[in-house]
Amino acid sequence: MGAERLLSGWFRAKLLLEDQVRRSPVPHSIVRAALSFECVEAMARQNAHQDGEVRVAPALVRPAAADDVAAAVAHVAVGVPLFGTLEVAGPEEFGLDELTAELPAARGNARQVVADEHAWFFGAELQRRSLLPAAHAHGAPTTFREWLARR
Repeated sequence: MGAERLLSGWFRAKLLLEDQVRRSPVPHSIVRAALSFECVEAMARQNAHQDGEVRVAPALVRPAAADDVAAAVAHVAVGVPLFGTLEVAGPEEFGLDELTAELPAARGNARQVVADEHAWFFGAELQRRSLLPAAHAHGAPTTFREWLARR
């Protein structure tokens, strides 16, 4: 989500792939998903510096449960081709830095998370709204608290 606003090499490659799909005569559907809770949790574990500090951009996100994203992809895959893009995002908005701190803390593994406007995200520097979906995005149903309770 937000690839058109993030012009790092990784996001440019994603946009090129989408463009090739759109220009193809083959019936298609593109699903763009928000960050998953699982991805944010993995970032909190893997991005810790030697001092245990995690630097994360204070960008806004509407994360979704991976199960909700999988359900949306499955629904689109068996449906009529969209010849377009469906964005899937969670029902709640968070600061990425706040959520990155809250996930490990909820598991009793608090990490020092520092909001850093210059922290890299897949090679891109995020703006506050870079990762938010369009207004017409499909809303995944699972809230953060519901997801956390199931884990």
